[in-house]
Amino acid sequence: MKILRVYKDERYLYIDTDQGIRKQKLTHVSEELEADCYRFAKKGCLVNHRTFPPWSRDEWFVDIWEVDENNNVVNETQEPTTNYNKSSQKNNITLESLDEFEEANLPSEVYKKRSNKHIQRIFGPPGTGKTTYLIENIVKKALEKGINPNKIAFLGFTNASCEAAIETLTTAGIKAAKIDFPYFRTLHSLATLLAGGRYNLMSTKDRHEFDPHIKIKEEWVTKGEITSIVERPEHPILDAFSLAIQKKIKFNPYIPDTKEMLSDFFKTRVSAEDAHKYVISYIKAYRNFKETKRLVDFDDVLDRATNLNKVNNEKFPELDILIIDEAQDLSNLQWDFVERLILKSDNVYLAGDDDQAIMETFGASPKRFTSFVTNEEDIALKYSHRVPDSIKEYVDTGIFKDIQKLSDRVPKTWKSSNKLKDGQVYYAKNKPLNNSVNTLDVRDLPKNELTLLGMNKNYDKDSNIYISDITPNYLVETILKKKEEDWLILCPTNASAAKFSLGMKSHYKIPHFFKNKPVLDAQNNYNNINVRTIHTSKGLGADNVAIVCISVADITMLGDNNPKLAYVALTRSKSSLYPRVLAPNLISDASKYSPLELKNFLFRFPKPKYKNIEEDKKNN
Repeated sequence: MKILRVYKDERYLYIDTDQGIRKQKLTHVSEELEADCYRFAKKGCLVNHRTFPPWSRDEWFVDIWEVDENNNVVNETQEPTTNYNKSSQKNNITLESLDEFEEANLPSEVYKKRSNKHIQRIFGPPGTGKTTYLIENIVKKALEKGINPNKIAFLGFTNASCEAAIETLTTAGIKAAKIDFPYFRTLHSLATLLAGGRYNLMSTKDRHEFDPHIKIKEEWVTKGEITSIVERPEHPILDAFSLAIQKKIKFNPYIPDTKEMLSDFFKTRVSAEDAHKYVISYIKAYRNFKETKRLVDFDDVLDRATNLNKVNNEKFPELDILIIDEAQDLSNLQWDFVERLILKSDNVYLAGDDDQAIMETFGASPKRFTSFVTNEEDIALKYSHRVPDSIKEYVDTGIFKDIQKLSDRVPKTWKSSNKLKDGQVYYAKNKPLNNSVNTLDVRDLPKNELTLLGMNKNYDKDSNIYISDITPNYLVETILKKKEEDWLILCPTNASAAKFSLGMKSHYKIPHFFKNKPVLDAQNNYNNINVRTIHTSKGLGADNVAIVCISVADITMLGDNNPKLAYVALTRSKSSLYPRVLAPNLISDASKYSPLELKNFLFRFPKPKYKNIEEDKKNN
C-alpha cells in the first residue's frame, strides 16, 4: 500500500493510505516511527505494516517499512564497511536477520501444555502489600506442604523486587537463608544462569575496548549501600538497538544526533544523510566484537534463553511454584522467557498492576500481562496499607478518573486500610486546607475561563480567595523544619531531580540521597530524605512525599495521554502529600507550550475549595 498523507490529533497518529486509514496512539508513537511515516509519504513508496493481536491490521499499526512490488523488504542502501579493526575488514560481517524481532512468535508447546497448570494473575494496587501476600499466601503455604525451596521461583524485573521478597521471607517467619532459595532472583540473572554458557558478560572494560565513548552510568540499587552499585552503559545507538530487541520490533537505524560519534568511531566524516548507514555498520561491528571475544550482553542471554535451538528444555528448572513479580514491566522478549519457564512449572502466579505500568518507554509490554490466558480467577488486593483516606480521596477526585478511562485496563478498585493514620494533602504555603477539592474538569473549560481561574492559582468564586502554589524554595524550607522525618521528593524528569538535589546541597547544605546515592555524606540510619525520578519510585513509600515540577517538560510528562506516571507519584505518601510544588511562572509557561498537557495536569493535580480554617475552628 502507499501512504497518501500523515496527520494527527490530540490522541492518535494517522496514516491515510490507498487501502484505508490506520492509526496509533501518540503515547505509543516513537519519534522514529513518526519520521518514517512522513518520509514514506513524501517518497511515495510501497509500504507494509503490522500490529499486535488482537488489534486489527485494518485499523491499527505499530510499525511500518518500505517494500517492493513483491512485498519484499527494501534495504535502504549498502552500508559502509567499518574500519574498527582488521578482522571486521576481512570478514564479511552480516547482521543476523532482524526479521526475527518483527513478530512475537511464542513456542507452540506453551499452548499445548497450559491446560493442566494453575495459572493466575494477582493485581496489587498501590501499597496493598503484594509482596507480603505472595510470600505468606503462596510461598509459606507451599513450604508448609513440604515443597522444597529449590522448587519455588520468585522472579522480578528489578533487584529491589527480589530483595524485598527475600526480606519478607524473614518477616513471614520463614527461617531460611538466601542460598536455600536459588530461584529468588531477577529474570536477567536466571537467563544468564541458563544461557550464559561459555560466554562472559560484557564488562565496562570490554565496552570501552570496543568504543571508548560509550558512557557508563553508576546506579545505586540500594539506598546508601556502596556495594549495591551497578554500572549501566549508555549509548544512543546501542540503546535503540536494545529497545528493538526487547520489544521484538524491526530496528530503525534513523537515530538523530549520531553523526559526530559515528565520525569519531569510523575515523571519517559522516553526514547526517548517511548516518543511518553507519548506524547499521556500528551494530555489525558491535556484534562482531562480541562474537570474537565470546562476550554477551543482557539482550543476548535473554535472546539465547528464548531460543529452543540454543538452550534446550532440559536446562530449565522444574518448578512447583513460579511467581513472576512486576509482570506489567516485562518486555516482549522477557515474556517469551517466562513462557518457557511456564512449560516446566505446575503453579504459576503473575503479579503486578497494569495501572502502574510506567516502563513502556523502556520496552515494557503490559498488554502481555493483561491479556495473558489464565485458568483461575484473578485476585485483586483491596486495601492499601500505605495510602491514607485523605490522599485516596484526592487521588479519586482527579487522577483515578483518568486511570478508569484507559481502554485496555483491567477494572479494579481499592481503598485505604482502616488501620492507617489520618493523612494530609498540602496545597498552600500557610496552613493545610481541608481536603474538599474542586471536582470541575478544567479540560472542558474555554480559554477565557482558564484565565479567570488564574491558571497558577486556585480561584474560589464564593470567597474571592486565591490560593498560591507551593514553590521549590518553600518546600526546602519546610524540609528544613522537618528534616528528621521521612521524605521522598519526586520529579518527572531526571534534570529536575538533579537540579533540586543540587539546590539542597549547594544552598541549604542538607544531607540527603539522590537516587540512593549519598549527598553531603548522608547516613542511612540518620538522613531520611531521598530525591529521585518518579520512574524509579515504584514500590517505595514515605511519610512525606512531594511532587516537584521545575520545567515545562515535567508538566508535559504528568499531563500527557497516559495518566499512569502521575498515578504512581500520587500514591507514594503514607502521611503528608505535597502534590504540586511548582517553580514560579511554570503554569504560565506551560500554557504557551503545552496547553493540552496543562489541562490534564490541572485536572489530575486539583486544588481545594477554599475553607476558612479560623471560621471552621469557631464552628467546632
